[in-house]
Amino acid sequence: MTKNAFLAFSLALVALASFVLGGQLLYALIQGHWTGLFAEESGNAYYGAVLFQFALLALIAKWALPAARAATALDLWSIASAVCYGALRLQCFFDGCCYGKLCRYPWAVVYRDESALTPLLGFPLHPVQLYSSAHGFLLATLLLFL
Repeated sequence: MTKNAFLAFSLALVALASFVLGGQLLYALIQGHWTGLFAEESGNAYYGAVLFQFALLALIAKWALPAARAATALDLWSIASAVCYGALRLQCFFDGCCYGKLCRYPWAVVYRDESALTPLLGFPLHPVQLYSSAHGFLLATLLLFL
């Protein structure tokens, strides 16, 4: 494994872990309950995830890497962040949160499970979580080739 491949893999793991941790921490702070942190019923706050992830990777880039590699690390962070965003929105889709407006199109999603977080059970909704997820994965793909 080359140095760049190892750096990319290491940063991807740090990005994923910090994305999950930051999202959970800000969600717990906003909701005011810390007992459900990392529990099945806990949620994520995207802005907390991105801010925590960026702060951690910026610290790594500043203190652990030479200047030339720090720029590469932050470039890789942008790709990792976009992938994490896509994955986070897939989680929203499966949980039934962050749902869209009522929809009459054939691709509408109907949540019927009582454990879904949407209050609109049985109604066809826009799958905005899938739109956002596709956006994140497409952005990561475009950044990969820049």
